[in-house]
Amino acid sequence: MVHSDPEFAKAWLIPALPLLGFLFNGLAGGLVTKRVAGAVATAAVFGSFALGLMLFGQLSGDPTAHINTLAPWFVVPGFNGAAPLVVNYEILIDHLSLLMILIITGVGGLIHLYSTGYMAADKGYTRFFSYLNLFIFFMLLLVMGNNMVLMFVGWEGVGLCSYLLIGFWYEKESAAAAALKAMVVNRIGDVGVLIGMFLAFWYFKTLDFHNVSGTGLLDLAANSHVAAAITATPAIGAAVTLMTLAIFWGCTGKSAQIPLYTWLPDAMEGPTPVSALIHAATMVTAGVYLVSRMHSLFELSTLTMTVICVIGMATALLAASIGLVQNDIKRVLAYSTCSQLGYMFAACGAGAFTAGMFHVTTHAFFKACLFLGSGAVIHAMEHAMHERHETAHRDESDAPAAAGGPDPDDPQDMRNMGGLKGKLPLTHATMLLSTAAIAGIPLFSGFFSKDEILYQVARHHWSLWFVGVVTAAMTAFYMMRLMYKTFYGSPKSEDAQHTHEATPSMTLPLVILGFLATFAGVLALPSIAGFPKLPNFFEKFLEPAAAPTNPGTLLAPHEPSQIVLLAISAFVALGGVAYAYYAYKAKDGRDLLIAPEEKQHATVYEWALHKWYVDELYYNITTVPGRWIADHLYRVFDLRIVDGAVNGVGWLASQAGALFRTGQTGYVRNYAFTMLIGALIVVIAVLAGFRSIF
Repeated sequence: MVHSDPEFAKAWLIPALPLLGFLFNGLAGGLVTKRVAGAVATAAVFGSFALGLMLFGQLSGDPTAHINTLAPWFVVPGFNGAAPLVVNYEILIDHLSLLMILIITGVGGLIHLYSTGYMAADKGYTRFFSYLNLFIFFMLLLVMGNNMVLMFVGWEGVGLCSYLLIGFWYEKESAAAAALKAMVVNRIGDVGVLIGMFLAFWYFKTLDFHNVSGTGLLDLAANSHVAAAITATPAIGAAVTLMTLAIFWGCTGKSAQIPLYTWLPDAMEGPTPVSALIHAATMVTAGVYLVSRMHSLFELSTLTMTVICVIGMATALLAASIGLVQNDIKRVLAYSTCSQLGYMFAACGAGAFTAGMFHVTTHAFFKACLFLGSGAVIHAMEHAMHERHETAHRDESDAPAAAGGPDPDDPQDMRNMGGLKGKLPLTHATMLLSTAAIAGIPLFSGFFSKDEILYQVARHHWSLWFVGVVTAAMTAFYMMRLMYKTFYGSPKSEDAQHTHEATPSMTLPLVILGFLATFAGVLALPSIAGFPKLPNFFEKFLEPAAAPTNPGTLLAPHEPSQIVLLAISAFVALGGVAYAYYAYKAKDGRDLLIAPEEKQHATVYEWALHKWYVDELYYNITTVPGRWIADHLYRVFDLRIVDGAVNGVGWLASQAGALFRTGQTGYVRNYAFTMLIGALIVVIAVLAGFRSIF
């Protein structure tokens, strides 16, 4: 049911506060101190979080969705009997949007707090916080909009802000290139969302998600009679499939799935808080949110649901295989994000939208903690390197990089780390808890959310479940690899021996996120046959907004033993972590199996290290032909046709001028002679009888 409820009228303040923070720092930030700028930006986001908690209290136990119409926006009149397009500024408050509000503002607020310490010495401090606030505003607009147009404004807004934040250090060529890549790849995906919007309006005559009359897009899709009519009409069913596939195409861009995932690892060029904000709680989960929001429409196409599940699991496996061999600490986490997003989409494709959103929630906690923890490590390494360079400058004894080894001035290369456990004890402890969560160690939050996804996928296809289990083993391995190479063993550089713990503004968010990553699993304990029914609070809370409305259209389910799958998941996670720990312990944190001098001959390793050459493949099938076409268009069309036409007009004007110029000699006798000739012509014409001419 849907209500238009004045009790939720203050919900508009939730996105308004970050917008005001953006305006303050954008317009007056240069007139205030860094402390004030950071405090205003952080307070704005935490203020939205407080309002979200108030709405949570109001919405608890209320299964209805609440619409708040703020103002009319625009109307496009219909032509030839077509329905007019009416779009209002409307926000939707239901259990799904409220969950996203709490994640965005809660985790986003902690990232803002962390940034006050991390970015303290940056010259673009106020600009950074204005971008962060604007990002939060657009993300809230995306999840709170009650129509596809308002949602798309937020969708495009977070794309713009990601460009600004990834390229924040625009002086670096790599950062500017990464920002441009993110913008272009996301625009390619956004074309799909636009096509889906056009088709949705053409067939459903509305772009509203819900309305009080029950004729919103998702209201109609959830109607059993409408669903039956769609599935019974092949032409309309094909149109719905095309519509949902187009929207999912946009989701692959925003949420970094095959084939539009390549921008996300490069986004690591931005400051680490940006990586945490984009990768953990906000932008990359927008695609999962949109599929979950529009689940009643997606369920009408079995083909689309199958594609989503397959693409999700394929991305999870591919990204995990690349993450196994990366040496940049942030890139390991970036590919981990792509992989975990694949799990979320696989859950949605299996019809388990609640499970997918639960993994969105737990992932927000442990991935934000891991990224912020990696930022603390990088921050410590940068300080140590800075001190080393100052000493080397005084002593003129800065050591050169070893041939073929890691860059000694790269603070993100794990080969320069090692032995940081004693230097950064709090960072180590929180990252270890979050590693256990993402690896799926029993009783940690990721164990429950990932296990529920694997169980739901197993109910539909065992081969996809097997891919998920293999990916889980790889996840456990590469995350323990990251931990060992960073915190255990002997220090691999002089800088690693001179690091120190971060400031309280940076460590407090780590503690809170580490706690949530550890215990958030109690929100959705699984119900296992033979055991007392455990309280799945999360599923009960989200059921009104995310429970399947047309389960009969999904793949035919099977019923595997959940306790067996739990045992397998636990064994895989523990085995992957234990193997990585003891294997790297034996090597003192150095690479396994392949000696450094043999790596260039190790084909599989080399391919994985170079990301399976997907970027090179895209370059050769898009950029190279595009440049060839552009070059030939330039040489043929531009130079010969366009320039030829322009130059031809100029040549004609020049020739005409040269011709008429001969009559302008400047001599009076010539002009008198011309007048005489003209007069004679007139006289002859009159005498010849051509008076009618005059």
